[in-house]
Amino acid sequence: MTKKEMTVITAIAVIAVMSFWAGLQLKKAQYKDACLDLGGGENSGQYPICVIEQQSTALWLGPIRVTENDVVEFELQQGADG
Repeated sequence: MTKKEMTVITAIAVIAVMSFWAGLQLKKAQYKDACLDLGGGENSGQYPICVIEQQSTALWLGPIRVTENDVVEFELQQGADG
């Protein structure tokens, strides 16, 4: 095998390894983005899993928390445009 052939084979191997690594990094970023979109976060420690905490069924209006037990009466008003 000539030196030129060895250089080509080495270059192809390096490109393949770098492409694989880049694909893993892209997949990791997409997973983390999807996890954050769902309202979760990464678990601390060495376990790269998505942790989504159960949210209470409350409506937050600034510092005010409204739950279903707080609602006494409900009135629906429609505007002039429907």
